[in-house]
Amino acid sequence: MRIYIKIFTSGLMMLGMIPMIGDAQAAITNDHHITSQTAVASLPINAESSRNSLASEIAKLEGERALLLSRYWDNSPQVVNIDSKIKALHQHYLKVGGSKEMLNQILANHLVNKVVNLEVETALLYARYPKVSPQITVAELDVKNLRDRWSKVIGSKSKSTLNNAVSQAIQKKILTLKGELTQLQTRYQKNSIEVVIVEEKIQMLKKRLSMYR
Repeated sequence: MRIYIKIFTSGLMMLGMIPMIGDAQAAITNDHHITSQTAVASLPINAESSRNSLASEIAKLEGERALLLSRYWDNSPQVVNIDSKIKALHQHYLKVGGSKEMLNQILANHLVNKVVNLEVETALLYARYPKVSPQITVAELDVKNLRDRWSKVIGSKSKSTLNNAVSQAIQKKILTLKGELTQLQTRYQKNSIEVVIVEEKIQMLKKRLSMYR
């Protein structure tokens, strides 16, 4: 079977074979996505709980689809398959009385969480890989695709809301690393590899933070 995988120029390896970071890896490598029939069959009897469960599953698949687009064309079997699952769940969600407003809210919250986590992880990748590395390229595409999907749900006018959430997460991570650095400095010399690595991570996080201020 022919697989359609995005390939970058300038000697980059096929993105479909690049290891994924954090929850992006878990989202895409898991081949056991429940089908729409299974999702519907396992829903609670309570109508509101049923609708919320459907909306949460749709949001999860939407997030996975955004990550797939960093690695495959939109007409690839991988993307087409997940599109069919989203469509089936969406149709059932509306059939059981789900509202578009509630679905968009749940989807937006899910995407915000994914963007926040990936923004932090991407910043940390810069402490390990060159800017032009495949790992960085894919990570930045993941962030872009998730942000684009979020903007379509919420609208560009609310972009500051997402950026504020990212800024807070980065600042929190910086504080955590500073605490680790203080402890390391009592055990290692200033130019030790242990200290230098954490200092580099903090520097990359600060650089990322400046993008959203």
